[in-house]
Amino acid sequence: MILDRPLEPMSLLEEENEKEKLAIILSSIESLLGNSSSERTTLPGSITIAITGDWGSGKTTYLKALESYFRDYRKVPVLFFEAWKFQGDQDPLVSLLLAIKEMRGLKGLAKARLSRILKPLLVSGLTLTDLAMKTALSTGIEDMEKMFKLVEKEGLRLASRTRDNMELLKRTLKEITANHLPPSTDDTANKAWAEFCQSQGITPASSRPFVLIVDDLDRLIPREAFSMIETLRFYFDIENVLIIMGLNDELLNKYVKIRYMLKDESGENFIEKIFQWNYELSYTELNGLHIKSLGTLLSEEEMKTLKDLLNSLDNLTHRKWVKLVNRIEKKLLATKDQAERASILPHIVFTAVLKELYPQFESYSRKFPGIAQTLLIQDTPGHLVYKVEEALGRINKDKTCLEFPRENFDNIKDRINRLLGEKEI
Repeated sequence: MILDRPLEPMSLLEEENEKEKLAIILSSIESLLGNSSSERTTLPGSITIAITGDWGSGKTTYLKALESYFRDYRKVPVLFFEAWKFQGDQDPLVSLLLAIKEMRGLKGLAKARLSRILKPLLVSGLTLTDLAMKTALSTGIEDMEKMFKLVEKEGLRLASRTRDNMELLKRTLKEITANHLPPSTDDTANKAWAEFCQSQGITPASSRPFVLIVDDLDRLIPREAFSMIETLRFYFDIENVLIIMGLNDELLNKYVKIRYMLKDESGENFIEKIFQWNYELSYTELNGLHIKSLGTLLSEEEMKTLKDLLNSLDNLTHRKWVKLVNRIEKKLLATKDQAERASILPHIVFTAVLKELYPQFESYSRKFPGIAQTLLIQDTPGHLVYKVEEALGRINKDKTCLEFPRENFDNIKDRINRLLGEKEI
């Protein structure tokens, strides 16, 4: 069984279609890094990249692969920041700076500077809140005017301190990058990346950036996710800093459109202005990574049959392929006899597809066990016609996982019927 979690990052180097995607991403990033360090550059600041896609499309796996590439092969400082663990924090910048401070290998001076930056951030909210409370509790007009002036004065002081801190942050990140000592890592990853780059024609840029990878933004509510993006673009717009974010752009686009009351202009155009480059992880075909665990249960011929059946479906997200294959594997494990497994494999696949990819049918099938196999029969018994019609109605309108639900149903049903007919002959 495959756990519903990100794959091992190096597993992306085992599949040709995944290698191709990864090569495009890395080639583009290295090109951007190379251009930013050349004399032709006129826009100083960070390079900000988005890896976008729906939930379950594999964003975390790709981000983890990029972490390994920059840490193990490029030997530069990398912070992998899981945004959802800090949801609800009043100031995302505090969480980020604390995470940087806890990075391995930081020298005392860098930690001291980060502490200097953090101190006013930690107390600023309390200071202004305290002043506001005193203002609210004041009774006289004179007192209220006095307190409002104090609040304004404190706000200006903090704004000035913020500018100073931004300069200090720039110097600190530059120092961290210059003095970075790579942690001792397994040479296997380094070798694998070297072979990959050579085979794909990827040449690392001469620049050595500070890499900040932010994952799980789509686990945050859109307001908090957008606040995190704004924080990164404002405070970390620093030369020789590479920011890579994984996000569900569809959710953020909708939020931006509502927040800024956009009518003619879509949220997509607004989001595109934040990132210099974006790579979209689309739905994918079934690949060897998804069915690897079935190799011990099925023969080579049966694996070929399984692939043929599942390839009749439209592309799915990585997570949905995993869940579908796990359903199939669970039923296969419950069947101990090898010969029986081979004979019922098409039936297992058909039922798993209906229950995993058609949630509306899945809830209906709980009331009528066996209805999935009835749908596979060419001539439905008269007393089951009304149940089959209802089941087909639910299948036809269920676009939860598939854009063309009936076409996919017909495709896999026809392929299974052909397969079963060939076995009878």
